[in-house]
Amino acid sequence: MKQTKFSYSKWRHGGYYVHNVRYPNGAIGCVSNNYEDRKWRVVCDPAPFDQHPTFSSRDDAAGAEVYLARMAHSLNALKLGLLLIERIEQNDTLDEHEQAFANAARAAIAATQP
Repeated sequence: MKQTKFSYSKWRHGGYYVHNVRYPNGAIGCVSNNYEDRKWRVVCDPAPFDQHPTFSSRDDAAGAEVYLARMAHSLNALKLGLLLIERIEQNDTLDEHEQAFANAARAAIAATQP
């Protein structure tokens, strides 16, 4: 689902808070074009700065941040699911579907680690 309308307020460092973007830790989205090239970026992009994608508009940058936040929520949910399965595994044998999920979750989480 594509976000079409964002709510912004000015950020003291020259960017904008994106109020309808939230991360699992409660952080709010933030985008800025306060860079030498004046291109829009997601301020808290976890990639090294020279690898940050740039955007032609504030809304495009906010849309990209929606994606980053959703990925963070998905990873968080995956970790919680795996934790529950590991707790079940301590007391019982997993069936083939539970074991397949656990293996897929471990692989997905490992793929996100540097």
